[in-house]
Amino acid sequence: MNDGSATNGGGAKLRAWRLQRGIYQSQVGAEIGVSAEAVGRYENKTLTPALLPAVHLELMTGGDVSLEDWGIDADVVALLRRFVTARIARERAVRHEPEPT
Repeated sequence: MNDGSATNGGGAKLRAWRLQRGIYQSQVGAEIGVSAEAVGRYENKTLTPALLPAVHLELMTGGDVSLEDWGIDADVVALLRRFVTARIARERAVRHEPEPT
């Protein structure tokens, strides 16, 4: 985890997303594997999530709080997307599933 000195535009977005849905910090934390305190620190911009919690947050929020919002380099995000796409294709090939059209 990084201290809040890194770009952290995700904090305000996360807080807004959470409050619009009436979700507690403890619920977000339980979903992504961190403490409620950590979620509060993300929102207050005193802590930037590590990559794995940031990925979980993007998935949890449906992309409303993206990896880029936390200052994760666009090249890293692109590499992750290519990796995930390749992994899914390999798994489909093993299961002999057709590619989506």
